[in-house]
Amino acid sequence: MMGFQLKQVGVKIFSLLLTIGTMVNGTAQSQTVPLTAGMKITSSLTITPGNYPLTNGEAPVISIEGDNIIVDFNQAVLDGAAPGSLPDSFRGTAINITGGHNITFRHLSAKGYKVALMAKEVSGLVIEQCDFSYNYRQH
Repeated sequence: MMGFQLKQVGVKIFSLLLTIGTMVNGTAQSQTVPLTAGMKITSSLTITPGNYPLTNGEAPVISIEGDNIIVDFNQAVLDGAAPGSLPDSFRGTAINITGGHNITFRHLSAKGYKVALMAKEVSGLVIEQCDFSYNYRQH
């Protein structure tokens, strides 16, 4: 009986150490998530880095809704343009944020869209280290 209790305590201590080991700056490390067309983000997350040639017709490629959200795009590149197309033919919206409070997103490049970012009725919006160049412009 005593040996069983020691094993349980050992497992609990190991679990605690494992949990502490995955903490960085007071927050748990999270897995990355790949971007997909029509994606709706409602909580904090980190995106898998990479180039994403995504369009979603007239709907935004990515929608962000909610409060107290931090999205680290992790140097991801959203590209809505077909190869060889000119900026006056670009269509669609890369990121749409509607409503919400305290939304932060960082480390994103969005190019090849008519609108890179559309934000409506958002308070406390923070945009860090993003590149929205090479989007729609008249010829």
